[in-house]
Amino acid sequence: MFNYQNQDKIFPACPICGGTQFRQLASNDRYDMGIKTTGCLRCGLVQTRPRLTSQSMSHFYRECYRQYYQAVNAPHVDYIICYHKDERLAYTAKLIASNVDLVAGMRVLDVGCAEGTLFSNLKTHCGEGLIFFGVEPSESYAAYSREMTGCTTYQNIDELISAREDSFHLIVVNHVLEHVNDPVLFLEQLRGLLSSNGLLFVDVPNVFGYSSPRDLHIAHNFHFSRQTLTAAIDKAGFSVKTIAEHAPPHHPVSVWCLAEKRTTKLHILQQSMETELVAWKRMQWINKLIPLYLLKVRLRRNRIVSLILENRCRVFLTGLKRKKH
Repeated sequence: MFNYQNQDKIFPACPICGGTQFRQLASNDRYDMGIKTTGCLRCGLVQTRPRLTSQSMSHFYRECYRQYYQAVNAPHVDYIICYHKDERLAYTAKLIASNVDLVAGMRVLDVGCAEGTLFSNLKTHCGEGLIFFGVEPSESYAAYSREMTGCTTYQNIDELISAREDSFHLIVVNHVLEHVNDPVLFLEQLRGLLSSNGLLFVDVPNVFGYSSPRDLHIAHNFHFSRQTLTAAIDKAGFSVKTIAEHAPPHHPVSVWCLAEKRTTKLHILQQSMETELVAWKRMQWINKLIPLYLLKVRLRRNRIVSLILENRCRVFLTGLKRKKH
C-alpha cells in the first residue's frame, strides 16, 4: 500500500493565477490518507495542497495506482467490459467525431491512452485512416494498446518529445488533466506538439457536480469547473472553440472543451474566486461526510473479512467431518 504521509510534498503557487493564499475545504479523502483539498483565494481553483513531488507521484502511478483503481495490472476483454470502458470511450469518440472533422492521415495523440479503447472507437468514425499515438506509463496497458490498435506508444511526454514526434492534428486529454502536477505547464507542452491548425480536446470531472467523498482522492490534484478549465486553457496559449458540461456514461459529471492554438496577443482571462464559491460549499459539505463514509467502508470491509473467515471455518469443519467418516 502507498504511505502518503511519508512521501515528499510541495506547496506550489496556484498554476492559473500564481496565488499563494488558500482556504482549506476538505481535510481527508476517500482512502483516509489525510489529503488536504484547498481553494485558491485569488482565482478559486480547487486543488490538492500540499501536493506530492513529481518523483513521489511517478512512484505512485508506476507501483501503486492499479492497487487503488480497478485493481487490474494487465488489461483484457473482460476488464474492458466490466469497467464499461467500451461504453465510455464509444461515447467520447462520438463526441469528438461530432466536433472534429476526422479525415484520413490525421495524426491523433491520446495522452493517457490506457488499453487503447478510444483508438478502437475512433476507427469506427474514420476507418483505418487515422494515425494513432499514445502516452501511457503502464507498459502492460501500452502493449495491449499497440497490439489491438497498431498505435505507437510512449511512456511519458518527455519521451515523446525526445522522439521528435509532433505536428499532431488532434490531441486528446480525456480525464487526465486533473491528475498532473501543473495543468498549465502540461498544456503548454502539448501546445508545442500541435500542428498549426491542430485541435486540443480536454475532458475533466466537473467540481460543481461532486456529491460524495469518493470524488476526493490521491489521483486527482485539481478539481475544475467550466470557468477554471477555461482559465487554465487560456493561460496555456489556447483559444476555446467550444466548452460544455455533460454526463458521460459510467463517469462523473464532466466538462469537455475543444480548443485551438492562439496566434494573437496573449490574453489571460480574469478569473475570480467568487464564481467558484458554490463548488467550495459543496466541497466543505463533502468533507463533513468523510468520517461517516470511512466508517461505512471499514464496516463493509470487516463484514467481508468475517464472511471469508466463516467460509474458511465451514470448509475446515467439513473436511474434519469427512476425515472422521
